[in-house]
Amino acid sequence: MKFAKATFIILLIFLTIFFAVTFYLQNMEEVTINYFGLVDSFTVPFSTIFLLTTFLGIFIGIIIGIVGVGLTNIRLKIQLRKQTKEAEGLKKELASLKAEDSFESEFTSFTPDNE
Repeated sequence: MKFAKATFIILLIFLTIFFAVTFYLQNMEEVTINYFGLVDSFTVPFSTIFLLTTFLGIFIGIIIGIVGVGLTNIRLKIQLRKQTKEAEGLKKELASLKAEDSFESEFTSFTPDNE
């Protein structure tokens, strides 16, 4: 099973690289880039811009995912800490109730029955 999964992942990586390279080679037309006057106009191949924006999007997605998982972990740790404290309090309360119950049962066992 692990071998099949590894083979599938390697095949997927090679296919992605193959399609990226062929896309790059077939789309070498130059495009002019302008951005509200913040960047001087320059020309680059369309495929370069496309691949750059794709990888930038993937990178931003990974960063957002890492932050989201981190925040979820922090929230779960806080919740675990609260529930652990609550469980400890309930254990103490249960122990005190058991002690009261055993004390009362000892006390009632020494009283004579009314006949």
